[in-house]
Amino acid sequence: SEGNLAGMTLEIFYKTEPIIFVFPDINVKKGDFVLVHGRKIDETCVNETIDLCAATYKDSVPNVVDFWLDSETKVIGNSGVILLKNRKNGDIVDALLYNEPGKEAWANETVQQAAEEAFNKGGWEGSGNIEDAAINTKPSGTRSLSRDFSTFEDLEKPVPSKNQWIFVANGNATMGSENSLVPYEE
Repeated sequence: SEGNLAGMTLEIFYKTEPIIFVFPDINVKKGDFVLVHGRKIDETCVNETIDLCAATYKDSVPNVVDFWLDSETKVIGNSGVILLKNRKNGDIVDALLYNEPGKEAWANETVQQAAEEAFNKGGWEGSGNIEDAAINTKPSGTRSLSRDFSTFEDLEKPVPSKNQWIFVANGNATMGSENSLVPYEE
């Protein structure tokens, strides 16, 4: 929806300590894409609050709001939890619980607690258990999880679940654009 992102948080639970990104003061319109990159590679990775073409790194997307996590190392693993909140310690606006096939438990207590929080606060359907997470099959730069918005019963108050996510085929990663619904097949 339309509004100002100032103070919203994107919280990534993969390691023992969560990564927390606080959005700066920026207005977005309905239909705008906001892309948060997992790490800052060099000085061309610029958080775009005014000029949507300010970031010139090869993974930035023109005319999309690019933000970069302040990390030089990988911050998103093959299993984890991502929470979007209206403010630090606030309400969950959106969530993603994701898991690599064959994994039977969350990596640590911090990730487990984040998954339980997502479920307990109405941000995830099913449970906070790893078996209710979306399946993340062999992720890469050309394959990613993608959300199928047609599965939402109520687009105004969607409750995310594993059934709304698919792992897309090679070459169908859709960072910064409409989601692909072409499934990955082994």
